[in-house]
Amino acid sequence: MRHRQEAIAQELENIRKRQQQLEATNERLQEKAIDIRRSLVDLDLTDVQYQRLKQITEDDIALKDFVAVRTAIVFDFHLKFENKNCYASLSVFTCICFVNV
Repeated sequence: MRHRQEAIAQELENIRKRQQQLEATNERLQEKAIDIRRSLVDLDLTDVQYQRLKQITEDDIALKDFVAVRTAIVFDFHLKFENKNCYASLSVFTCICFVNV
């Protein structure tokens, strides 16, 4: 009976130590997340920076630059898509106007 109580006490101590380690790790990760969030505030790139960063492999680029490039790519795609829709709408509008004349 005493041996069983000692084993349970030891197991509880191990669980407590592991919980403390996890809490410390969690705190470090939260601090790191805050630092990353702060570093991702200004993602504006010049065309020269964008072209230079596009040539760097994903493994060799800083996280902020990686996100900035990906954001620029998405933004460019969005603009192209918007322009195509605008031209398509203009073409349809133009066709309707000429058909109705």
